[in-house]
Amino acid sequence: MDIRQYIDSGILEAYFLGSLSPEEDALVAANIATHPELAEELRNIENTLLQLSSTLATDPPPGLQDKI
Repeated sequence: MDIRQYIDSGILEAYFLGSLSPEEDALVAANIATHPELAEELRNIENTLLQLSSTLATDPPPGLQDKI
């Protein structure tokens, strides 16, 4: 397996987001367990997406709580 090509394919992002079929999910999980560099890349993806979501988060408009 070409690890760089596998990472570049976007499959780890799809795995993290839960958008793979059960069969694909199981295969990616097995590959992650076998290749530590894939587990590291998955952690990097998670950290990047968490940072992005924190950066893009906005406070709700004033008065929204009263409307709910």
